[in-house]
Amino acid sequence: MRMKRLYIDEFTEGRPFHAAEINGPRAPGGEFHDHDFYEVMYVHQGRVRHVLPDRADILQTGDLVLVRPQDAHSVRSKPGEPALIFNVAFPAISWRDYCRLIRIDADRPWPSSGVGPRRSAISPQAMPACADAFERVLEAYRGEPSHLHLCVFWCSLLTCIGGYESEDRTAASNAPEWLKQACREMSAPSNLQGGITRLVELAGVSGAHLSRCMRAAMGVTPTDYINEQRLRRSAALLVSSPADITEIALDCGYDNLSYFYRLFRARYGMTPRAYRMKNSRSIVP
Repeated sequence: MRMKRLYIDEFTEGRPFHAAEINGPRAPGGEFHDHDFYEVMYVHQGRVRHVLPDRADILQTGDLVLVRPQDAHSVRSKPGEPALIFNVAFPAISWRDYCRLIRIDADRPWPSSGVGPRRSAISPQAMPACADAFERVLEAYRGEPSHLHLCVFWCSLLTCIGGYESEDRTAASNAPEWLKQACREMSAPSNLQGGITRLVELAGVSGAHLSRCMRAAMGVTPTDYINEQRLRRSAALLVSSPADITEIALDCGYDNLSYFYRLFRARYGMTPRAYRMKNSRSIVP
């Protein structure tokens, strides 16, 4: 089987890690490869085929995988089966130093059956915290990433694997279950396009009651929450998709392009085009 070697320096360009949010993956077939770094993949939505030298595993929503330098692999999706994957890659020496500090095995940091990459199924209760950990490290990567961001990410991730929500989710954990479920379902692109109307439908309560509960449990209004989720998705699409910016805005629920530009600049400090140019390189696992 033909194999390519990837090197962390090709992607980090002096930064302590690389992070990406990948829709697809981009092509139906990923190139078989190994690398000189560690990476973690998290299937946030959908399912993909994880091809290894001796087998092929089906990864689905909630699956987390640590791929080690010695693990040759590729990730492939089926046409018509969309998937959203978070991917964070980091130097081997950084991960091994961290594992030495907290006294865990760098190559076997959590229980997993069989040989090869370490796979774990995140519990439904911990999925929101796991997605949040990846979204935070992605946000840090698109700004001024530091080793501290990476350490916080690792700590959050290991907490999620243990089945507990990270401490920075305390406020959201006080939310009623119907609200947490509605917020989880809003991550689907079709629901995001529906905006507040769709959120109210998923919650099954009045708009006024939804607003009161979101303010009390999460400290945001429904409008602010929807815009944050839409902007995060648009930022991910800008760096993982060749789609036109107008198309991305519409896909994320913004039919007013000037309004989208204004919100995006306020959130990320630059235009969508500038953001795409700055963050265009990404590792496809």
